[in-house]
Amino acid sequence: MAHVTKVTDARVVGLANSIRDKSLNAKEIKQILTAIGCEIGRICGEAMKVAKDEAFITPQNVNFNGVVVRIPRLVVITTKADAETLGHGISASSGATDQGYINFQGIRGKKALNAPVREACFPNLGGHNVEAVIVGKAVLATGCTAISLTKSAITQYMPSRLFIASIFYSKAGLADLVNEFPRSEIIIIGNCDGLDEDGMLIPGVGDLDARLAL
Repeated sequence: MAHVTKVTDARVVGLANSIRDKSLNAKEIKQILTAIGCEIGRICGEAMKVAKDEAFITPQNVNFNGVVVRIPRLVVITTKADAETLGHGISASSGATDQGYINFQGIRGKKALNAPVREACFPNLGGHNVEAVIVGKAVLATGCTAISLTKSAITQYMPSRLFIASIFYSKAGLADLVNEFPRSEIIIIGNCDGLDEDGMLIPGVGDLDARLAL
């Protein structure tokens, strides 16, 4: 069963709720998304880092013995629209070594499950094993785009651990992720939204991609 972490910190939830304000401009929204990404990245980084006693030689050729924190190789994958904001924030605070994206060019819902990938940027890691992939999707309505994004990331890297993070989500979208990726670690912000007949979140944030393009 997937492990779901709901972030309830008032500051983070408040930041997310502020994006719902239609009067915000693109610059303000981007700043907030990046800040929330940093919080998500911190959670993932804390979950992955390992502290242990090690012995090695310093650049001054001195023997050193002590506790060392090692951050494993992490890769962050988002949609192209989320890459510069949510993805950048996650990468900055998680210790991720690489970041990539998939461009769905506005395709949403069930069409995203079977649509061919129009553009993808997957970091070439030179054969190095990836211990964890963090998939970020700011808006999770039906879950279809996030599922397609996550499946592509798994196929590319075959990670030992899988994190999936979203800010605005529906109960149905979350259930789809839990069912599709039972070994994943899912991070969500605050409470879920409802869904209208068009599959849009209510109260929602509108077409976030379009708002960011203004």
